[in-house]
Amino acid sequence: MTNALDTYNKCIAALHLTCQIANEYDVRLWHIVEEHVPASHADLDSCDYACELDSAVSKIPFDSKIILRPHSLMQKIDEEVYLVKLQSTFRFADNVHDYFTLNGRSALFDGSLEELTATYTAPAVVLGALDHALYVSNKAELKDFGLAGFYESHLRDLAEERFAEFAALLPWLEHFWTRLSALEAEPQFAHLVQQLQVILPAIDQVHVYDFAKYKLLLQMAGNFSPLVNHLQLAKQQVAVSTP
Repeated sequence: MTNALDTYNKCIAALHLTCQIANEYDVRLWHIVEEHVPASHADLDSCDYACELDSAVSKIPFDSKIILRPHSLMQKIDEEVYLVKLQSTFRFADNVHDYFTLNGRSALFDGSLEELTATYTAPAVVLGALDHALYVSNKAELKDFGLAGFYESHLRDLAEERFAEFAALLPWLEHFWTRLSALEAEPQFAHLVQQLQVILPAIDQVHVYDFAKYKLLLQMAGNFSPLVNHLQLAKQQVAVSTP
């Protein structure tokens, strides 16, 4: 994988997790082969489980279908905690999707890429016959992420052409989901989600903003007020200058 494609993957991963956290996705694992999970230290076969999206809210537009990655093992990392490999087919809001797949057209599909597919790993707690919900939100730690299979070859050129842009955008996107993950108080969480509802429609402008200048302020304030104010001011200036 090239450095440019790796940076692109990290941008998509950070935004993917941002949407899942903001929308409070709840993925549930069901043990479907036996009545009880064997009391064993061995890794579990994902073929013994079904996976479904149990609940989600729609604070930020994001469509997702999540399944267990076929023929993968659940790696045991603690007494009752396993790493589960998930496969997600997803689509961001149209403006965000178009921004990340600009000129990413597929001759095979004879059109633009309608959705992205990615594989990532997250922890699940296995508690017997009815397995505990896997929260791919505040409680989940992103372990691994990569755009899957077919799409990689079609996005490689795009990633190379816009490497500097995505490299500048990446610190912001990673800051989005790490801030959301760190917040436990509901009012602060809701406030940050409201700010992201302003920021994401202007995703193509974020990479030109001076992240280094406001990084310390962001850590202290815990919100994106400077960026929101900057984007809203720019929008007002455009509106005034438009005849």
